[in-house]
Amino acid sequence: MNEEKIKNYCELNDKYGMPNKRNFAKDGFVINCSPTSLRYVYHSLLILKHLKETNCNNIVEVGCGYGGLCLAINYFMSEFEVNVEVYNIIDLSQPLNLIKKYLSLHKEFIKTNIAFHDSLTYGKNIENNKLFFISNYCYTEISTEISTEYNRNYSTILMPKVLHGFIIWQNGGNKGSYPIKNAKDII
Repeated sequence: MNEEKIKNYCELNDKYGMPNKRNFAKDGFVINCSPTSLRYVYHSLLILKHLKETNCNNIVEVGCGYGGLCLAINYFMSEFEVNVEVYNIIDLSQPLNLIKKYLSLHKEFIKTNIAFHDSLTYGKNIENNKLFFISNYCYTEISTEISTEYNRNYSTILMPKVLHGFIIWQNGGNKGSYPIKNAKDII
């Protein structure tokens, strides 16, 4: 991977929000960026490598934070000669507004069609099949009660449309995250 392209993405992703940055170095490559940007580089490269080897050409990401992984996948897609047709984003309404604003600030780097979906629909209105499912940490940020409800609904509504996926969660039962005790807290 081109080191300059990695640096450019990290500068782009770290441009807003005053993230905490630090120096990272490996084999003579030195970069000053947020750990989150570097994680998005790594995760996007893993995902794009997998997409190149499969016939998934549509993505669905659940719990997208501010949209940094979506930006990274779009930014590095050409390096893998991957064409993602639709990038579906499922989240709560307030994070969706943040994601829309963040991605609009980087619209010149967005190569895919992006579709936004409220999390309470559980992906019901996503028409694409052969989806690649992404979820980074969102299940450890909600209570067991709500994640059980999500699992029940996603397993019957969204997962039949999914072929492959990339899921990361914290181990240890919501330690260090922001658990939600009541569904009213997220609506």
